[in-house]
Amino acid sequence: MARKSKILRNFKEVKKNAVPVVINTAITGVSYLGAKAATNKLAPKIENENLRKIVGPAKIIVGMAIEAFVEQPNIAAIGRGISVSGFDTSASDFIPEEMKEKIGLGNADNAIDASPDDEFNWEKAAREAEEEMQESEGSEEEERSEEEGVNGLDNDDFAAKAVV
Repeated sequence: MARKSKILRNFKEVKKNAVPVVINTAITGVSYLGAKAATNKLAPKIENENLRKIVGPAKIIVGMAIEAFVEQPNIAAIGRGISVSGFDTSASDFIPEEMKEKIGLGNADNAIDASPDDEFNWEKAAREAEEEMQESEGSEEEERSEEEGVNGLDNDDFAAKAVV
């Protein structure tokens, strides 16, 4: 008999819990982004630097309190998202810039920039793509008409031979 793991769940349990896990993960992610957006809007309005630096730890405490005291898993996921956002804010506030770059949290020059490229001409790219599509559609129609013409000749030749 196989030994049961005390760490991992069996596949049946994983399969049964898959949808709630996806939902809670999505809720956690959305709450993280919401807490981060709220912090980005409100923190610059706090003029006292020391008070501004407690925003991250405050989010951690609030998020942990929500997760600890609430029985509903979806609401606990909201608390988890808030506390993770607090850790992100705290890392930004308390880790020195040179250390951030060493551990991969800094704004390194080789970091991936996912922001939209304002210099890219989207209208021109759309026109070019549309022209390419029209050209390929035109060549497909020409190929079809050539095939139909050949097939028509074959059928006419066959019909003419059958009559003779």
